Amino acid sequence: MLKEASGSPHTNGAVVMSADLRVTTRLQGSVGILDIAGDVTDTAHDPLLEAHQNVTNRGARRILLTIQAKSFMNSAGIRVIMALAFQAEKKKQGLRVTGLSPHLVEIFNLVGLTSFLTIHHSENEALKGWV
Repeated sequence: MLKEASGSPHTNGAVVMSADLRVTTRLQGSVGILDIAGDVTDTAHDPLLEAHQNVTNRGARRILLTIQAKSFMNSAGIRVIMALAFQAEKKKQGLRVTGLSPHLVEIFNLVGLTSFLTIHHSENEALKGWV
């Protein structure tokens, strides 16, 4: 479900929600940022792809996923990130991720996701050279 965000200087886009997930979108220059909080599981597919489409429609040429430290991600969630990575590649958008636990960094490397995205330690690091 897409809702227009309001009231926060940090947010200039939309909030996409499911029962256990909240994705807030914002633009910084040509970078579409998806702030992800909650469980990234099979139910995250539609909200994440909807958030990606939202920032793309608003002119994003690059995508940054910021995943909150308390977020949970299972194997179905990794497949959702993979689907988003394929969509970003299809649209010729760069994709970067920040906020992953060391365990998820290892899994992203093992399953080959790092062929489609780069992992960074912080949002500021991820945005370097992009804005």
